[in-house]
Amino acid sequence: MADSSFPLPKYLQAQEELFREATRQLQSKSNPQSLSAAAEWLPDNSYLVQQICRQIREDMPAGFYRQLPKCDRGLLQNYPRVYAIAQRLIVMCKVQLNMGSITRFVRLYQTLAPLTTGELWALPVMLRLGLVEFLAQSVSRITDLTRTYALPTLTLPHAITGDETVASCITSLRMLAIQDWQDFFESVSQVEHILREDPARIYAKMDPETRDRYRKVVEKLAHATDQNEQSVAGLAIELALTQPATAHVGYYLLDAGLTQLEARLGYRPLASERARRWALAHPTPVYLGGIGLIALGGVLGGVLYAQA
Repeated sequence: MADSSFPLPKYLQAQEELFREATRQLQSKSNPQSLSAAAEWLPDNSYLVQQICRQIREDMPAGFYRQLPKCDRGLLQNYPRVYAIAQRLIVMCKVQLNMGSITRFVRLYQTLAPLTTGELWALPVMLRLGLVEFLAQSVSRITDLTRTYALPTLTLPHAITGDETVASCITSLRMLAIQDWQDFFESVSQVEHILREDPARIYAKMDPETRDRYRKVVEKLAHATDQNEQSVAGLAIELALTQPATAHVGYYLLDAGLTQLEARLGYRPLASERARRWALAHPTPVYLGGIGLIALGGVLGGVLYAQA
């Protein structure tokens, strides 16, 4: 498959067509004794596989895909780094994924190269994508159907047969579908662990949605200043520690202290962002001014109508 800035739409459409045709072929076999194990696994799970392809398409929009850090060398050059991580995990586990192995691998990887918030959220999608690719490879070999599009993959151990790959891929896809990825994310996110050092001890007690808002600010500032997210989160904690009166880290991420954090990072908000912040900081003048403008517009409209 030729590299492109966003290869997934055509790729997923091609795999869905391959799985539908393979299912029809396997179901049409007249001699049950000649059927392989794949002939039972794929037709019985055809709906699941199609659903997974749709889920990948929904969970990985083009804008999100393009923001993910890319590999700069090797077989997966120009593909997201997290896709390469997913491939390594699948090969390491011999296609039989489990959450313990996934969590340990991600934690070990991050001792060498921390992952971004976006990469951690993208990992479940990339694991599904990797499994779909290995499943498509095996189904194509079993049915002799020609593939139109394929993604580059690492090589599975030769001892694993096509039937075993089909069965393991479907089992792993089912396992991924029932996991609580919010818990996984917070257990492996280094930004989450840093923010939990909040000296006011408030952050850890917040609901998941609020913590996510805090992390999004860290992610935005890191992207805008070309710094890693761990450094931004650490600086927010550092500011909170040095200011006892405003010790909660949220003061520097969502409150008045945000300007101090931005100044330390060398970040200057756009004019539109500064205007939005001013409006939020002065709600009464904005509200009354808006009403006044609407009233003035109504009066002027009436005068012009009367003159006409």
